[in-house]
Amino acid sequence: MCRKYSTSFAQIIRRQTLDDAGIERADLLGFGMGGRTALATAALAPERVHAVAAGGTHPYAEQTQCYRDWLAEGLESWAKVVEGAYGGLSDHTRKRIMANDPRAIAAAVALDRPDISDALTRSKVPILLFLGKDDPRYPLALSFAEHSGATVTQLWSSV
Repeated sequence: MCRKYSTSFAQIIRRQTLDDAGIERADLLGFGMGGRTALATAALAPERVHAVAAGGTHPYAEQTQCYRDWLAEGLESWAKVVEGAYGGLSDHTRKRIMANDPRAIAAAVALDRPDISDALTRSKVPILLFLGKDDPRYPLALSFAEHSGATVTQLWSSV
């Protein structure tokens, strides 16, 4: 089911974004779910992607049930989880989290994320991953870089 979802998702990106804009090939930049979207588009439609810069993400499989559970308790619960993971949140970041549409977040975590690392490596699309020094995904990004030739840049965290 995840593979079918991912394939159709990449088709939507191509059709509704690149095709509608008349863009044959693009450089993609995204953070979080946007970074994962950029990676998936490169993995599934490499002929449409020149290069990707993706932050706060990796191409490996990821279970999202815990996110669904936190979100079921409301945005305040979601904010507390983020706050705990980063050792606090600025007022600005908390307001940004609370301003999210819960339906959009629910859609983003509705399915577990499939492993797209092999397809991404085969794509030969240049990849830059950037993550905070304390991001729990950082070791996964390094592992992917070792196997694929991607570049990883470590950022200082500032939530």
